[in-house]
Amino acid sequence: MGLVITYRLLRGLSLFKGQDFTVEGWVYLNDLSSDHTCFYYGDTNRSTSNASGIAFDVFYRSSDGYFRANQYYASAGGFGGSNTLVTPAATQWYHVAYYRIGSQFYLAVNGNVANIGDFTQDLQNASDWVFRVGKESDSVGKEMDGFIDDVRVTMGMARYGTSNFTPPDAALPKF
Repeated sequence: MGLVITYRLLRGLSLFKGQDFTVEGWVYLNDLSSDHTCFYYGDTNRSTSNASGIAFDVFYRSSDGYFRANQYYASAGGFGGSNTLVTPAATQWYHVAYYRIGSQFYLAVNGNVANIGDFTQDLQNASDWVFRVGKESDSVGKEMDGFIDDVRVTMGMARYGTSNFTPPDAALPKF
């Protein structure tokens, strides 16, 4: 398909654990006939049964026709998630943001916010977990058929709130 970026976590590094964060970027889907992962945080094989936290997956789900975010409960073997209210079209750019405020998780597409839910478990930080752009786990696939641009991960703050917002109309600033 395309380039997949994988960031392997160092032992003890808490990338998303216990703090607010924002993961965002611009997504362009070539087609809508299959699932396409934007952002994934979990182990490389999505076998979360030995973990104590949760993982997340932000993707386009072809069976529903929406962008979706899932949280996988490692200790319970289940997941919770929600679709956005935006029905994407192929060959168009969409701003996709996934973020946490306290214990609430949100997914926004083009500024339309969906509350994913209140999660009492924290995000996992196991040493064998990865943060990926463009593909889920090795065992599931869901590679991006399209483009992801201007990806930004912000630790310690949610860049957006609980209400709909206007997404950035220019490249994200460089720091």
